[in-house]
Amino acid sequence: MNVASTFGYKIDWAQPINYKIAINSQAMSHIELNNEIVSSSRIYFICKIKKTGLLSRFLTSSTDHPEILYVGETFNKSDRYRRHEQILKATTLINDHDQLFIYFIKSHFFHISPSLWANRPQNIMKELRDLNSKSSVWLLERLYIHLFQPILNDKHKSGNIFKDSLIKKKLQDKGIRYVHLDIGMKGPDFQFWTPKRKLKSDWYYLDLETETIHEGVPKFFS
Repeated sequence: MNVASTFGYKIDWAQPINYKIAINSQAMSHIELNNEIVSSSRIYFICKIKKTGLLSRFLTSSTDHPEILYVGETFNKSDRYRRHEQILKATTLINDHDQLFIYFIKSHFFHISPSLWANRPQNIMKELRDLNSKSSVWLLERLYIHLFQPILNDKHKSGNIFKDSLIKKKLQDKGIRYVHLDIGMKGPDFQFWTPKRKLKSDWYYLDLETETIHEGVPKFFS
């Protein structure tokens, strides 16, 4: 019995910031200095959520949970959102009963593999484990886009992630078969969804061998 080579990312926390604050460079600089989640986050979701209150709930049929409109990455938060094209587009997708938030995502890396790997990708694991490395950030961004298929991620959404050069170079060529994404968080304010990915499970995984995505956890043993 062999252990399938698997790695994944789990969302630990998400810090929502109203988009009107996020586009203010001075306000974002202050938040980044004083909020550890925002300062350490490299991945963000632009989401629309329903305003609280009985009247708002009655007047709209949308879910209470945040709908992801766009997945992005950034290393410069104070200036990133001031003239953000996708935020401007997102404002056209909300009505009087919606609010627009930027969720700053904090995740951690985990890894399961055989004790002896033929390719021994220690350097690759070190790079992917570092959530400040550009390779890790770009990879995680692609994975979330593939999972959620947000309406404003036209560029990467239309591509085949299994043919992506970064996926092939960093994962498939190193003997990794499964990529597990744990998006589960407590409370409705952190249960992300899109029309393409309804709220069904907290756990998903990509099978790089069969080029498919599934709910649940990978089959670690084969």
